[in-house]
Amino acid sequence: MNEMNRPDAWLACTLAGLRAVEDARIDEAASFWRDSCAFADNLPDEDPRRAAALSNLGLGELVASRRTQAIAALSAARTQWRNVEAWIQRVDIPSTASSSMFHFLLAANHPDVLTGLRRKKYLTLCAGAAALTESIYDQVCADSAEPDHALLRAQAIQAAFGEDATGTRVLVDLTGASPARRVRIVKSTEAQWRSVAKNTVVEMRPLIDAAYLTVGLKPDSGDGARPHRD
Repeated sequence: MNEMNRPDAWLACTLAGLRAVEDARIDEAASFWRDSCAFADNLPDEDPRRAAALSNLGLGELVASRRTQAIAALSAARTQWRNVEAWIQRVDIPSTASSSMFHFLLAANHPDVLTGLRRKKYLTLCAGAAALTESIYDQVCADSAEPDHALLRAQAIQAAFGEDATGTRVLVDLTGASPARRVRIVKSTEAQWRSVAKNTVVEMRPLIDAAYLTVGLKPDSGDGARPHRD
């Protein structure tokens, strides 16, 4: 198999970027996520990992003060998440190997009901990951989202990952206009991803990997600083 087509290469680069951003090695993180995008470009058009790669790259470019590149990556990620949503709406979702007897009986007697529940779960996860991307996009554009939009995004993230599901990582914010460097909180769901992924059928693993490894950025605390415009 061509090296550029290996999904495990996408995963390795994605995780390496996360490790780098945790250590505030911003340029290195962006480089890893750029490589992740290169691998993702060789995946199917609707593969969720393409959206995650672009979103993470946009975050890396943002905190490295490369606003133009960040906007380009995040805009592409927003479009890609919409493609993923359309894919989930029509994909054939198989039963999980660990399904209970109740679920097997439900599938036998009411197959449409069980399929609908599974599809709703994956659509919720996609919406949460897309909301992470949208929140970063608002910040890189220095735009304040309408209060109702911000609330809907927060609700989508919570519905997908849980109120207390995300760990926090602190890194230096290099994009602030203030001379004093502020900090941002990067939210990672890596630990939760490992737990969920091992109980997911292989057909839906790309979505699980993409959603849980899309890194979120907590909004500024209101100090008035805005991203630098290059």
